[in-house]
Amino acid sequence: MLVIKKNKSKKQQTPTEKEFLKYTPKRVNLEWKLNDEGLIEIKIPKFKSKFGKSFCRIIKKDNFFIGNMDKIGSIIWQNCNGKNTVKDILEIIQE
Repeated sequence: MLVIKKNKSKKQQTPTEKEFLKYTPKRVNLEWKLNDEGLIEIKIPKFKSKFGKSFCRIIKKDNFFIGNMDKIGSIIWQNCNGKNTVKDILEIIQE
């Protein structure tokens, strides 16, 4: 007879709006800079594995690409510093 065990771990519940507004988002650890127009450019790696990195070296291509953010994305990125809450960031965007 086959016995199936049920996973008793609690399913993570979706946060309420009030809970979500209290979150303090923090940027991932990627290299980024402000360009001349005041917009964010993020350096995103193509590969993390040794094989992928080696492949890029062999074909003489960069192992990254540049992600360009628009004005709102740039504002959000700069303010996701682990100090501002989601509510704070929304208020900054509204200004």
